Amino acid sequence: MLRREGIHVVGYGPSLADTDHYFLARAFASRAKREEQLTAFYGSDEWRQNYEDMVMQLIESYHTVVIPLAPSIAEALEADAPQTEMAAVAALHRLNDEYMRAFVESDTVWYDEHLSDDFVCTLADGLHIDKTQFLLRTAEAGVTDVGYDEIDVRLLGDVALVQGATHGLRNGEPRSTRYTVVWRFRDGRWQAVAVQLTSVAKQA
Repeated sequence: MLRREGIHVVGYGPSLADTDHYFLARAFASRAKREEQLTAFYGSDEWRQNYEDMVMQLIESYHTVVIPLAPSIAEALEADAPQTEMAAVAALHRLNDEYMRAFVESDTVWYDEHLSDDFVCTLADGLHIDKTQFLLRTAEAGVTDVGYDEIDVRLLGDVALVQGATHGLRNGEPRSTRYTVVWRFRDGRWQAVAVQLTSVAKQA
C-alpha cells in the first residue's frame, strides 16, 4: 500500500538482533515531502478503515528516526537487501509504479536505464519493436489521465512476470490496455526484457 501511494520503501523486516522487533525504512525527497506523503497516507480512508486498528494492536511501542541520505545511498541500501521472495515482489511492485510514471511523463532516461539492451515490445497491433524504437515512441506518447490496476506479480526465480491493465485517454478517446512485462534479475538488479500489450475491446 505504501508503494502504491508513491512512498519509496527501502526495506523492512525483523531486526537481526531481536526477532520481536521490526523495522520499516522509507525514503522521501525532502522533510516537507515526508510530512505531506505520510499525512495523506495515514489519513486515507483505506488505511483508517482497513488497517489502522489491526496494525496498531500488534505494536507495543515504536520509534521514528529521520536521517538525511543522498538518493544514491538509499538505492544502494535497497540493492544490498537480501532478495527474499517478499522483498523481490515488493521491489517489482515499485518498479511497476515507476514504469507507469515513466510512461505518463515520457521519461526515456528511466526506461533507458531499466530496459535491457535486448528488450523487445509487442504492441497491441502486433507490431514488434526493439528498445530504440520503444524509446522513440515513449518520447511521443500522447496518453493522458492514465491509471492502472489489476496488478499481479509472479516470481519465477530470477525472472518475473508483472501483469496489469492501464486506462487513459488518447486523442480524447478512452483506451484500456492489458500488459505483461517480463523482468530479469541480473547483476544485482531487475531489468525489463520484454513487454506484451493487448487492447481491451470496448463493451457494447
